Amino acid sequence: MDSLDELEKDQLKEKEQLKKLYDTYQKKVQKMEGIMKELTGIEYSLYYEIAVKGSRVNQAVNTVSSDYNISPSTVWKTYYPKIKSKLE
Repeated sequence: MDSLDELEKDQLKEKEQLKKLYDTYQKKVQKMEGIMKELTGIEYSLYYEIAVKGSRVNQAVNTVSSDYNISPSTVWKTYYPKIKSKLE
């Protein structure tokens, strides 16, 4: 019987850990959704590439500059500073 009690305790601990992880990720998703609602155009695309798709910043800048037919230096100078603080 003791082994069953231990198993149940372990399962409850795992459930609690999963619930905490779920809550944490729900908060992150809600935060990201809020940020994305504020952004438009190039800023939105750049944030999406980095935060949602998980692209590295350099790769995201290159992708967005290609998509919008602007130079990467323009994205770096003009748009990246606007979203940098939102990428936490």
